[in-house]
Amino acid sequence: MRDEKGSVRRRRHVSIDFASHRDNPQKTHLTWDVFVTPSISVVTNDFAPGEHERPWPPISSTLIYGSRDAVLVDSFITQEQARAQADWIASAGKHLTTIYATHGQGDHFFGTSVLLDRFPKARFVAAPIAIQVMKEQVAPEYVAKFWESRFPNQHPKRLVIAEELRTNVLELESENLSVVPLASKGPICAADHSSENENRFKIHKW
Repeated sequence: MRDEKGSVRRRRHVSIDFASHRDNPQKTHLTWDVFVTPSISVVTNDFAPGEHERPWPPISSTLIYGSRDAVLVDSFITQEQARAQADWIASAGKHLTTIYATHGQGDHFFGTSVLLDRFPKARFVAAPIAIQVMKEQVAPEYVAKFWESRFPNQHPKRLVIAEELRTNVLELESENLSVVPLASKGPICAADHSSENENRFKIHKW
């Protein structure tokens, strides 16, 4: 489904077999939705031959929720994207407990400050290796050189860094969402970040 801002929303109502222990299979009552931002233009003069614009690829975010609470995986770059995302989260009618960043590049966490303003009781967490990258990304010199030059006056002025996730588990309504490191250095998504692929994580239900 496409809303008025052009963002694609996909909903999956799932009943997934999982096991808290291998010999104790259960079914989760959790549901997940995916919100995908449209591609946005990058301000640059660095074009390939025959290229006249440089779009930033669409970015996805996942909302995992139960009967009352929700966990969000990743936010976006710009204030406009983050506000649309906040409206989408609110439309689910759930209590947002946690925002989890899969890795530390700005296109997956810059919008978090907007979300925290809207959902102040949520906690923002990430793995230590992702936080290390975040600290590099929010350095004023890097923001000005890389992000502001490409998206002038679009990202939030207040950029927040996640708290360290000290375990590999997020709890949601008595069910565990396990954070699994991805060791592969190959391409993982369209918005590639070179050798930092190894810093990415995914949510896995057990």
